[in-house]
Amino acid sequence: QEITFREPVLAGVSNVTGGPVDGQWNDPEYWVRHVRSTVLFADNVTTLSTPGTGVLELGPDGVLSALFTETPAVAAMRRERPEVHTLLNSVGHIWRWGLKVDWPA
Repeated sequence: QEITFREPVLAGVSNVTGGPVDGQWNDPEYWVRHVRSTVLFADNVTTLSTPGTGVLELGPDGVLSALFTETPAVAAMRRERPEVHTLLNSVGHIWRWGLKVDWPA
């Protein structure tokens, strides 16, 4: 099997800077800093807590979603839960919040 890396089309927030990611996803040095630096979760929450925004947490379990108190947030995966069911449930939450879902994608 093979995976082809592509630059994300949605906005992302960096755990390294706490702010928006601008072309850093494909920079190996960014990932080195990501592993070695302090993770700025509180800054991420502040950056993402804006009206009309919802958060889809990407990772092996839902840990950071609980930090959001006013912005809707949901995890794409949950430890020891079926992946497809969990992802579809997350997308359903996003749709229910009134955010756009690209269903054909």
